Amino acid sequence: MLNINESVHPVRSLKRLCKLALVVVLTISLWPVSPDKSAAQQQEQPITMVAYGDVHYYDSQAGLRSMGDTWSATVTADGTVLGQHDDGIGIWDGDYGMRSFLNSRMFRLQGVPEDPSAFRGSDYVDGELTVDNPADGYHSSPYEVDGVLYIWSFAPPNGIVAFHNPVLRKSTDGGLTWTTSANSAALLGTKFGWPSFYQYGPGGIAPSPAVDGSDEYVYMLSPSGGDDSATIVNPYHIYYRDHYYLMRVKRTDLPSLDATKFEFYKGGIGGDGSLALNWSANVDDVTPIYTDVGKLAFGWPVYNAALQRYVMTSMMSWDQTPSPFWVLEAPHPWGPWTKVYDHQFTKVTTAGLTHFAVTQAYQRNNGQKMWAFASGDAMTQPSTYEFHYMPIYLTQSPKTTIEAENATALGGVMTASIKSGYTGGGYRTGFTNVGDGVTFQLNAVQSGYHIISFKYANTNSSEGQISVYVNGVKQTRAPVTSTEQFWGSWTEDARVYYLNEGNNSFTLKLDSGDASPELMVDHAAFAFLQTDNPDLEGAVYQSEAATLGGGAISGSTDLINYRGSGYARLQATGSSTTFNIHVPETGEYKLYTRYTYGNGQHSTLSNVALKVDGTKLKNISFGTTYYRKLETEVETISLSAGTHTIAFQAESDSGQPLYLDYIQLVSSGDLPAAPEAWTPVDDSATGRVSYSGNWLNNTNDGYWRQNFHFSTVAGSYAEFKFNGTGVQWIGSTNNDHGKADVYIDGVYDRTVDTYTSSWHKQQVLYSRTGLSRGTHTIRVQVRSDKNASSSDYYTDIDAFKYASLGSYPREDDRSASASYSAGWISNRSSGYEQNTVHYSNIAGSSMEYEFTGSGIEWIGSMNNDHGKADVYMDGLWKKTVDTYSPTWKKQQVLFAIGGLSYGTHTLRIEVRSDKNASSSDYFSDVDSFVRIPYTSKDDSATEIVYTGSWVSNTSAGYMNESVHYTNAPGDKAEFTFQGTGVQWIGGTNVDHGITDVYIDGTLVRTVDTYSSTWSRQQILFEIKGLTPGSHTLELRLRSDKHASSTDYYMDVDAFVVYP
Repeated sequence: MLNINESVHPVRSLKRLCKLALVVVLTISLWPVSPDKSAAQQQEQPITMVAYGDVHYYDSQAGLRSMGDTWSATVTADGTVLGQHDDGIGIWDGDYGMRSFLNSRMFRLQGVPEDPSAFRGSDYVDGELTVDNPADGYHSSPYEVDGVLYIWSFAPPNGIVAFHNPVLRKSTDGGLTWTTSANSAALLGTKFGWPSFYQYGPGGIAPSPAVDGSDEYVYMLSPSGGDDSATIVNPYHIYYRDHYYLMRVKRTDLPSLDATKFEFYKGGIGGDGSLALNWSANVDDVTPIYTDVGKLAFGWPVYNAALQRYVMTSMMSWDQTPSPFWVLEAPHPWGPWTKVYDHQFTKVTTAGLTHFAVTQAYQRNNGQKMWAFASGDAMTQPSTYEFHYMPIYLTQSPKTTIEAENATALGGVMTASIKSGYTGGGYRTGFTNVGDGVTFQLNAVQSGYHIISFKYANTNSSEGQISVYVNGVKQTRAPVTSTEQFWGSWTEDARVYYLNEGNNSFTLKLDSGDASPELMVDHAAFAFLQTDNPDLEGAVYQSEAATLGGGAISGSTDLINYRGSGYARLQATGSSTTFNIHVPETGEYKLYTRYTYGNGQHSTLSNVALKVDGTKLKNISFGTTYYRKLETEVETISLSAGTHTIAFQAESDSGQPLYLDYIQLVSSGDLPAAPEAWTPVDDSATGRVSYSGNWLNNTNDGYWRQNFHFSTVAGSYAEFKFNGTGVQWIGSTNNDHGKADVYIDGVYDRTVDTYTSSWHKQQVLYSRTGLSRGTHTIRVQVRSDKNASSSDYYTDIDAFKYASLGSYPREDDRSASASYSAGWISNRSSGYEQNTVHYSNIAGSSMEYEFTGSGIEWIGSMNNDHGKADVYMDGLWKKTVDTYSPTWKKQQVLFAIGGLSYGTHTLRIEVRSDKNASSSDYFSDVDSFVRIPYTSKDDSATEIVYTGSWVSNTSAGYMNESVHYTNAPGDKAEFTFQGTGVQWIGGTNVDHGITDVYIDGTLVRTVDTYSSTWSRQQILFEIKGLTPGSHTLELRLRSDKHASSTDYYMDVDAFVVYP
């Protein structure tokens, strides 16, 4: 839990003022850049402390539902977050209803967990990513390697032993079909229980430089699968294991699914896995990499590239509660592994969470913030197996420990040493009366956010409470779980607090209403995390300090884990809480409200009005929580700069109290970007896609979500409104399909012929990128003509996909990977990524951005006062970019380059002393950078073979300002590539014709490149999900054209290859 008290952290207020005042020196000091370290130096720095933050319950959001034993996720090469759950109904978002119970299913997550109102999950169904065979038993998390999805499932020899005989599977078509290993179950047998993949970068990309042979090998971890020496018999043989084992396979051998090519680590705990002698092809030679007798289960290992350490959570049993949240860390896949956090979640106050799984998705703050998923515990809460998620914070700063016996005792607290397992000379006990406590003195080297923990035991069978103070200010009321149970007799509570430079007090004491008669405190520890807020930046306002009216009251004893000194309680008609708030800028804000309500399941409190400056905006739908567990509700509101009031008022008595902890206002532009490249929206999504004319809805296997809309009536159209920079229309082609016109924002763009000789589903029928950031509308309208070979006029809508800026991971201009010379100014301005930008108009001033990948995009703006800049890659001049435009255009791709060798590169941007004659100044700016994991081949690449009368030309607006074109029907271009997908990049214009596209000799699409205006660098064709290996794309110019076209031109700007 992140604990913020406005009175103890002036840095954030100063930072905000600096941004507004454009004080460059102060801005730079508040965005420190870590000193350079070699990979070897960094790997020697262990993670010293871990803390967890606010827990979020997915089903508390209106309309959202979930059910599954386990929740895990991976990130594909294009940023899609794919999850997997077991033994449940799955996850859904209210638009599509729920599905039947299945043992295992994949799902997709959209949005970011920082915004619970928009963080949505949806199950995949037949036709896309799914694992719906109950005979498979359970599965581990999916993992993409070189464009292929892999997953471990189980082939139990009987109905009892479920977690033996693991089976490796792969899918080369995005999950539509799966191939099963013929020998993994027999070879691994009962030795390996439940394997999982070590997760590296998106799509399995190895870091650069590669660590631990990750560019050559894929690593897998598994708990031991036999009976071991476990003292508790579990019929599923999943929990209470003794060891973790490690195996690996070469990336080039993984697609074969041949377990005889696996190698097993035999170097023992503390051994060196970089030595070939510590690996064996014999499974019986395997030795543990970590041992905790009778207390291990499925592990989820993730490589944190920023910290250059491996992080793992261990999935513990639901039938021995409270369930522990263990975090382990290591420098290498083989270890040595060290437990750095041992927290036991309480049964009531945190709803008995279990099955914790850290994910590689959503890493923030240079690796110091990650996210973990969890399931609701069936033994302790009505939200059985439902999806939960929470942030975890990690630091590599030195850890300082202060023994409790050396701290100041308050009241009747005394020192004892009877209970074993303590550190130092003893522990503090005797927390009996109000005021009893202990105060630790923490000497911080610098001001900023720190992880602070305290190790304790509670021998009482009931849970207790203790109030936590920093520098005399109450931060929270922490639960004290009973530790006399299966997992361990001591545990720790670690959270993030703000400390001033120098001496600080950290106090644990009993306030009125607290009770922990058998609490024992062993020690406290702390370590620096970071200077800036590790969570969203925005002012926090405590409810207990707000103005209460109409019978609303404040309190501190009904809840646990609140922030500050208490909360507000509303119930009676007219009861209200009013906050006086201030925002520095006019704009759109996210209003975060931390609350708890009710103790039922899937109900909503809707009688509370949200008022701004006395005017009611709406009734908020507060979803039901459990056991008074705090949850977050998010609303989007618009505010002008200045002071306002925000009020919550009960319009009727609901019969149960609504507790309000705090509100926080966050600029919408400060939310992190979602990792996914393209967000899908189903044809039947409620309120998203509208239909005019004659459309029918039907179901059919192979369509996304098994449903689609279709029409044969000319003039009928479908419209989809989206906020982004790109859009795709997904549908099918067949021998009875016709043509459709596509419009963007009311302007005709292209005619699409959906005829093919056979039925192809889930095809990208149209793709448009490079739109200005904002709201756009795509219209697909059925035409009255068709291909001469077609038997009818069908057009169908399976889904739409839209893209936010860029299709790949991006970093803001304030990234620690970006460095600026003198002459650059940092500013806040709406319309930029996260509303921030760096700019300069001083000739010779430069900036550098270091990145790992195979390509990069520079995102910035163009305006009538903008000048020119030179761009260098790895020290070599590449291009002069003119950023002049008669109107202001933000978030533009000013420069892009692909096809670099995968590794570390440096992009340099230098302001020039010349400019466009029409420009009034010399400004250049940096908004963000987009890292491109694909390979691009320019039109002159040797892999492209042109046949016919092609012309090579230079033309502004094309990639590298070069293009090949022809207007002779029958001319063709062939591009041979290694990968799993490809894009054809080219232009559309009034004189362009129609092209047939072939993949490996088979006609897959006909593309009409006519448009009413000249558009360059367009994705004219895209296909993914090909079998990894060599493929040939052929473009063949046809002898027919659009009726409005004046010629037959086809051009090739570049090809983009998916690995």
